[in-house]
Amino acid sequence: MSGIGPVQRQFGRTAAAYVESATHARGEDLDRIVALAAEHGGERVVDVGTGVGHTLRRLAPSFRSAVGVDATTEMLEAGRGVLGAAGVTNALLVQANATALPIASRSADVVTSRLAAHHFAEPAGAFREIARILKPGGLFVLVDNYAPDDPVLDRFINELETLRDPSHVRNYTVGGWRELLENAGLRTTVDSDISVTKLTTENWLERAQTAPARADDHPDHLRGSQAHPHRTLVTLDDLPAVRRVPTVTVAQMAEADRFAMRELHLSGERLMENAAHQVAVTARLMLGSVPRKRIVALIGYGDNGGDAAGALRRLAGWGAEVIAEVVSSDSTRARPSQGRELGLLGAAPGLVRYPLEGDRTRSPDFPFQNADLLIDGLLGFNTHGAPRGAIATFIEAANRAGRPILAVDLPSGLEPDAGQPLRPTIKATATVTLACVKTGLLTPEAAEFVGTLVLADIGIPYLAFDRIGVDTRDLFKEADLVRVIA
Repeated sequence: MSGIGPVQRQFGRTAAAYVESATHARGEDLDRIVALAAEHGGERVVDVGTGVGHTLRRLAPSFRSAVGVDATTEMLEAGRGVLGAAGVTNALLVQANATALPIASRSADVVTSRLAAHHFAEPAGAFREIARILKPGGLFVLVDNYAPDDPVLDRFINELETLRDPSHVRNYTVGGWRELLENAGLRTTVDSDISVTKLTTENWLERAQTAPARADDHPDHLRGSQAHPHRTLVTLDDLPAVRRVPTVTVAQMAEADRFAMRELHLSGERLMENAAHQVAVTARLMLGSVPRKRIVALIGYGDNGGDAAGALRRLAGWGAEVIAEVVSSDSTRARPSQGRELGLLGAAPGLVRYPLEGDRTRSPDFPFQNADLLIDGLLGFNTHGAPRGAIATFIEAANRAGRPILAVDLPSGLEPDAGQPLRPTIKATATVTLACVKTGLLTPEAAEFVGTLVLADIGIPYLAFDRIGVDTRDLFKEADLVRVIA
């Protein structure tokens, strides 16, 4: 059968690990299989995809004869050791394909398959074989992983599993599994009272003995580390260039953010930490080196302010003299993640903090004197009308200073969808936009305010953008920080 080769290769090299695997040797799902089989009763039980025989070891005492079928020689050899050590004498292990079971028709009282069917290249054929060998009124117990009903999540999870384990074929939805079974002539009942095994990413990869090259392909938000190897970068010009990039509107970006956090369970704090790191790296590329450089960040009350504060904390740790200019101190408007970043920033080395509110004794130009770089974290893409009050005052002062400016996500004052400069608007030397390019950044009117446009991966997976009809799969193939060429 096509597809059997990857299964034999994968399980041939991991057989020994399955003998010791607590997940496979016991579990609520295994207890449930044994209870259902014993309740049904009969003389013969068959376990399809038996592996090293953990399920058969538990089932055999309840039946006169037990047969385990698997496609991999090494798994069966290990299984004979497992059964022998348990004192099981009524079990037979045979090598065969699930679509060609060497068992007489209508001869099995109970058939089981535990965490094996997602490796079947032809599950429909396997289930027809299982229906063939079952006695009339016999019982088939299937335990396996299932995919979400959402087609985007379904595709994502199956692609991820295939990266981890090349023998993986498909996790079907509950409805998909039911359809396959019923098409084979099996009546179905779904038992959802089985707990889920929770694994760390490292354990999840280790279970399949994922090769390092394949492990590196897993998304950053699952691996907890940088998705790309470190590169020797000196300036922004050294970044890989990308052209014809997809763009998103404010509404689309907000929907992608919501999907990432609510459906994929990515925390706002994690995304802000990723964004802050990328802003800091971009700042370092603009400066050439960080130690003893004076960097001033303009911090507003939104997520951009949190990104800028987090970047400033990193830059302080890299040896810069940093100044945080908190333009809005209205804590009722600050988001929790931004407040967290400001709290962490308060402990950064070399920090001088100048809250504007309530201080009318100094010029807004003061913090920019002798600055090597200004970071604009005032407004971001949540701009509503032209900047006013203290924010407008500091935008004008930053532009007057004549210092290099790095805008976070997009220059404050730039309308994010239409690309119209609302005045005043930050005139940035460079803009590092996060996750996906905002539509307004690529308009002719925006060019003089955006400067060099850099796009940063902050760990939002492509399926969040698939959800809104935007394809971002190819954006970060070369690096997690790229230069956008209009």
